[in-house]
Amino acid sequence: MGGRTISSQIFRSTDNGETWVDALSGYNLQTNDIEVDPANPAHLMECSYQYSTTNTFLHESFDHGENWDISSYPTLGGKGYDILFSTSVPGRFLCATSDGIYLSDDGETFNQVLDIETHMLDEDESRPGEMYAACVDNGVYRSNDSGLTWIPMDDLYIEPINVECVEIVGDSWLYAGTQFYGIFRYPLEPLSIENCDVVVASTITVLATPVSYAVTVAVGPVSTVSALSVFDLSGRMVHSESVPASEAVQHVIVDGLAPGVYFTGLKDKSPFCRFVILDN
Repeated sequence: MGGRTISSQIFRSTDNGETWVDALSGYNLQTNDIEVDPANPAHLMECSYQYSTTNTFLHESFDHGENWDISSYPTLGGKGYDILFSTSVPGRFLCATSDGIYLSDDGETFNQVLDIETHMLDEDESRPGEMYAACVDNGVYRSNDSGLTWIPMDDLYIEPINVECVEIVGDSWLYAGTQFYGIFRYPLEPLSIENCDVVVASTITVLATPVSYAVTVAVGPVSTVSALSVFDLSGRMVHSESVPASEAVQHVIVDGLAPGVYFTGLKDKSPFCRFVILDN
């Protein structure tokens, strides 16, 4: 476990936060973020910036945070706020700064992929390659290619609101925290109406059922154990169950549903299929 501090130190705990020891000190920098490399849990990265120059510095640890050294990554301009290891592209690393977002694939050089001040990054692990960025007074930006290119999300740009942080919760919602204006919630694809209304998944078929509160979902064939989920129009999951691997089509009965519009599909396998429960 690592800790963020506005002093010139990194603290480390090995007992779930009960006690802390100084792991790195004696430098005139503000530590803003510490992240663990998903490909190597012993590898940690820290980003900080220097008050006098507002340059971003990166430190690395290869022993679970016990010892730290200046990273082989170059010093970046601007204040460093957040760092992110890509889970979909091994070796890819991004840094959010007051000058924008920088990306590296080789551990030695950075390319600036967005020139807008960014305070936080998050990756949707259930949708490989999809990332989100809190871009302060420019709202939220999204990337569908693991951070190479970024586009604004018009629904999350509202003057004069500053977006300070983003967080993906489950596989249904993106939350955006703002300065002075609270928290906004946004449904993630493919659970929004625009993306589910016109497609039908090849492995999912909703069959007619002679009762108003249930449907039969035909699933398959599927090569691995999968999770069949049902969501209502707001993106809330109302049903979930495991579907075993099988070369044959399996029939799953989903009951206890109130009248309304629903979406169903296998986790991590979009698109979803839409169906309607009518009120008799």
